[in-house]
Amino acid sequence: MSTRYSIGSMLAFIRRPYFPAGKDRMGEPQLKHLVQLLFFSLALMIIVGGVVGAIIAAVNGDVPENANETIGQASPAMLLLYGVLLAPIIEEVVFRSWLGGRRACILGLPILVSLFAIGSAVTADMSPVVSFVIAAGLAILVVGVARQFASLPPSAQKAARWRLFPVSFYGSALLFAMLHMANYEGGLSSPIMLLAILPQFLVALILGYVRMRFGLMQAIVFHALYNLVLIGVFLMSTSLAPTVDTAAILTHPLALTLVVASVAA
Repeated sequence: MSTRYSIGSMLAFIRRPYFPAGKDRMGEPQLKHLVQLLFFSLALMIIVGGVVGAIIAAVNGDVPENANETIGQASPAMLLLYGVLLAPIIEEVVFRSWLGGRRACILGLPILVSLFAIGSAVTADMSPVVSFVIAAGLAILVVGVARQFASLPPSAQKAARWRLFPVSFYGSALLFAMLHMANYEGGLSSPIMLLAILPQFLVALILGYVRMRFGLMQAIVFHALYNLVLIGVFLMSTSLAPTVDTAAILTHPLALTLVVASVAA
């Protein structure tokens, strides 16, 4: 495979994300690259998730209950509807659609942070007055940032995008990962629990690369296929639970197969 479409090219972009990345037309090399990234992402989730789970269990004595552990109670049809259709569309639109906009790539992150802050204020049982003040203050801040950016000449806007796009790229991945903290009982009960969202953060970086390199629709399809495989694995076996032994995860045939496939694809 051309070095233009390889794990190395993906890692190079993640190290130094830039705008615009360009929307490559889909052809055989591009499809093979996306398949390679899919294998790589799944292997990353399995291996890093197992290591992180073992570390948290060693420090805390156990891993807090994960809402995903009750996923088996839902019907396969509901799992597929939410996990393969609704979740990829909603999450890609919310967290990565705006990365491709000339203004949105700068303004999207402050808006998203504001929405997170407002949501946190509402769910923290704050008084309506305090919640309103927080929402109003953040709205004023976002409007001010938007007006300031819009007032810049085109050359200055381009320079701002060059400097600030990495912040937006990494910030969107971090917020995506933090959203999954809600899956754990007690949420951020201790600093070590930040490790629990490391797999989601790493996969979010890959999704951001797919979005910027190939487009939003390709990122949605990639996300859907990624979820489809994970749901399929979950339904077939519960051996990939976070409490599994680290050595077992690192030598699990599925993980090793995915690693080999991602390198060879």
